[in-house]
Amino acid sequence: MSTEIWKFPLRVGAQTVDLPKHSRLLSVAAQGDDPMLWAVVVPSNAKTKRKIFVAMTGQSCDDELRGPFLGTVLLSDGSFVLHVFDHGDS
Repeated sequence: MSTEIWKFPLRVGAQTVDLPKHSRLLSVAAQGDDPMLWAVVVPSNAKTKRKIFVAMTGQSCDDELRGPFLGTVLLSDGSFVLHVFDHGDS
């Protein structure tokens, strides 16, 4: 079974990311001014939708929006600090 590392763009708010089942989330960071998520994937696995929530510092963050913390993303221009949470497969 061959694995690869893939990246996925993120945006502020609740969202789903299409990635192969059983992917392992590695990290979140800024690439230029874009928040990204990196994961180890098995490309041949069927796709699933992974629920992710991205909150800006100071943004309301209700309990149902938070899940396990993945990391903080500092955008290069310093204008935004984002906090990323994983909700698992939908």
